[in-house]
Amino acid sequence: MAKVLKGKIVFWLVIMVLGTVSSSFGVPSSQAAVSWPASDPGNTGGWNVNETFSDEFNGSSLNTTKWFNEHTYWSGRNPSQFDPLNVWISNGTAKLRTKNENLIKNGSFETGNLSSWSTWGSGAKSASVSAKYRDLYGVVINGQGAVQQIITGLQPNTTYKLSAWLKKGSGSKVNVGVKNYGSTEKWIEVSSSNWTLGTVEFTTGSTNTSAEVYVYNAGGSGIVYGDEVAVVRKVNAASGETMLSDNYITSGVIQSKTKAPYGYYEVRMKAADASHTSSFWLQGNYSEIDVVEAVGNSTRNTHKDTIMPTNTHDFRNGWANDIADPFDYQTNVRLAGDYHTYGVEWNQTQIKWYFDGQLIRTKAHTFMYENQYIFLDTEIFEWDGLPGDSLNSLFEVDYIRAWHK
Repeated sequence: MAKVLKGKIVFWLVIMVLGTVSSSFGVPSSQAAVSWPASDPGNTGGWNVNETFSDEFNGSSLNTTKWFNEHTYWSGRNPSQFDPLNVWISNGTAKLRTKNENLIKNGSFETGNLSSWSTWGSGAKSASVSAKYRDLYGVVINGQGAVQQIITGLQPNTTYKLSAWLKKGSGSKVNVGVKNYGSTEKWIEVSSSNWTLGTVEFTTGSTNTSAEVYVYNAGGSGIVYGDEVAVVRKVNAASGETMLSDNYITSGVIQSKTKAPYGYYEVRMKAADASHTSSFWLQGNYSEIDVVEAVGNSTRNTHKDTIMPTNTHDFRNGWANDIADPFDYQTNVRLAGDYHTYGVEWNQTQIKWYFDGQLIRTKAHTFMYENQYIFLDTEIFEWDGLPGDSLNSLFEVDYIRAWHK
């Protein structure tokens, strides 16, 4: 009896091995491991895996044969910019970090007050909606004086960039400046009634690790305004990236190295729990498909944490004449709370969007014919509110999978 049982066990083990081999024979190993689209789990559509744009992110680093860790023709959405160091692979997921690099606290005055700032002079100083350049608040100085802040944690012998948006009201001129950093005081003056970017570069002394920054009513009377005061290291010591213009937030992007054709594209991702986008989109020379631009925790539109925003862009006549067609889908789940799948099926006549395998939008098109780069990225959407000083968030992507017919 024991011999009979042993023979049966061996027989079934052989059958199991042969079954496994035959089921994957002639199929690329990754395709054997990868399921079919969440929109078509039985593969009734006859899909084939497109290896070029599929990645499980199981390696120790980003697969540079498929992806860039930077955007090849755009620096990012102000006040943020892409930094390659904000993209890495860990525990089977792609991580895209967004970080506030501003050494100024409450530099956008979005607390609605002057917290972290001190004042000088007899004039009135306050955070006000009338003083905003971006988002909700800016600083207004009515009469003599300044608002000022001492920043610490600077590195000696290092160059920093101070920037602020400034304009005069009934006053004559307004300055942004820096002093007590180990060398001569520096400032730039604005006498325009239009918002103007003022920028000052300064290099700390051999032992200096702090500085004093101010916005000053240089005319001594009347009203002047300031907003978006920022101090950042001019060159990121780790990545060597130069901070551009008045950008003070660094973000992350993954871009495909080649353009994708018609097909079905899907990601499983968890949006960052912060006031910026976690996005999956495609773009060519004159067209764009936004599969999702989730804002996980908007500071201005708190209801959007459950919204899956989708869009198309037709910019055949230039971005100034872009034709957008947005559509927001109410998922009824918080997108930063867990992983969800987001998919798009794109062919010669129509585009379909999917959330967790369910069809949520269909759009006919007559212009989306070109191949497009694939992007995963984070961006600051000013209209959804600026993220706070403590921003250091992660957009996480479990996989990206692609199929074609």
